[in-house]
Amino acid sequence: MSELIVQPEISVKGNNEIIFVKTLPGNEDTELAEVLKKHIKAESKLNGALAAKALNSWYRSGLGPHPTSGGTWVTNSVLTPSGSPSGVIDSIKYNYDRDGYGGWASQISVRLYIYNSAGFELGYADITASGSDTIVASGSNIPANCRLVLAMKVGNLNGGIFNPPYIDGYDCTVYYS
Repeated sequence: MSELIVQPEISVKGNNEIIFVKTLPGNEDTELAEVLKKHIKAESKLNGALAAKALNSWYRSGLGPHPTSGGTWVTNSVLTPSGSPSGVIDSIKYNYDRDGYGGWASQISVRLYIYNSAGFELGYADITASGSDTIVASGSNIPANCRLVLAMKVGNLNGGIFNPPYIDGYDCTVYYS
C-alpha cells in the first residue's frame, strides 16, 4: 500500500524571507514534523530498493562507431561485464551521444546488439529514436554475462561518405536477477 505524502498548508508572508527560529523540543510544528518523518521513511524504502537493485547490475562504457562508408553496420567497442555475473537480464539502460550526426540525422540507424559470452548474437534493439532509454528484457532469458555492441548504419549508400556522422561514446547499465 502506498502512502501519499502531502505538505501541510503553510502560508508565506512578506517578502518570502526565510528566518531561522530556534525551537525547543516539544514546540515543533507537529504537522510538518509528521510530513518529514513520512518523507524520511519513504526515502529510506526507496534507497533500500535501489541499493538492492544496484547489487545486481554492471556498468560499462566505450567508444561509439565512426563509419566512413554508408550502407553497412559499423561497430567499435564491445561492452563486457567484469567477472561472470549469473542470472538473466531484467533491463538495459543505455546512453549514447548524438552530437556527431551533423546533417545525416535522417539517414542514421542505431542498434544495440546483444551477444552471449561465446560471441553468438542473441538479438538487437533498434535504438535510433532515443539516445537515452531503457530496454526491458524481462522474460527474454538473456544471460547477465552478455556482451553489448552499439552499431550505426548511414543510409543505403555504397562507398565512402563526405563528413561522416559518428557516435563518440556510449554506456550501458545492465540490471539482472
